[in-house]
Parts: sequence; C-alpha cells; structure tokens
Amino acid sequence: MIAHALEYLYEEKSPQFHEIKKIVIDSGWESLQSIGFSTITGELEYRFKSYGSSLLKYPLSIILNTIYYVLFYGWHKQLPSLTPILDHLDQEILFVHAKNDMHAPIHYVEKMIPHCKHCQTWFIEKSTHACNHLKCKETYKEKLTEFLHKD
Repeated sequence: MIAHALEYLYEEKSPQFHEIKKIVIDSGWESLQSIGFSTITGELEYRFKSYGSSLLKYPLSIILNTIYYVLFYGWHKQLPSLTPILDHLDQEILFVHAKNDMHAPIHYVEKMIPHCKHCQTWFIEKSTHACNHLKCKETYKEKLTEFLHKD
C-alpha cells in the first residue's frame, strides 16, 4: 500500500524519499477502510450487470459487507491513510481516475487533492476501476510521458 511505503520513507528521513520526484496514483484511494464497502458493492454491481440478473445482489451485498465488517474492517481501520501523508510531500502527484469507478469512487480522490502541494488530475469519462491503461492506451501513455518528463 502506497501509504505505508511513503509514511515509512518520510518518517525514516530516507535518502530514497528525496530521490522520488513524481508519483502517479492510478485508481487510488485514501485508505483501505474507506473503500472496503464500495469495492464489494461495485464488484457485485459489475457482476450482476454482466449476468443480467440482480435478484441476489442486495442480500448478497448485506452478507458480504457484514463479513467484511466483522473480519477486516477493524484491521483496515488501523492502517494509515494516505491523506495526512500528502500534506508533507513536495513531490508532484498525478491522480488518474475513472469518473465512474464503482470500486474506489472518485470522491475519495477529490478529498485528497486539497492536501497535495503539487497536484495534477486526469479524470477519465469512459473507464472503470484500474482499466484506464487498457481503455485509453495511447492517451494514457502520452499523459504519463508528459507528466514524467515535464520539469
């Protein structure tokens, strides 16, 4: 998880931390805790839409979200959030995110943006979670190349 890595490098005053010049966060989120429920709901929405039936979607959503809450939520809540770490970063950050991402909704990225000192965004209209590099291959390559080579 990027929050762990950045937190460790920043707190340890690691020389590698200062060698990082730019960061790309594609289909990201602020913390695991924030996207657990939306990931389950988004995946069910995607699966049931593919199968053309939604009869079991809501009962299954309740069951899976309850299982997530009982087994994982407490642990995810203890993991660091990326948002407070962003306040300390001087590196440029490019957020790439699909506007209709059901797994990691865009509002989580929008909450992080005010915490960035040097931030760029590319919000993609017609894409889904973690598919930006597949659905927009050429533009993706161009945007990343432009961001990484810009001084």
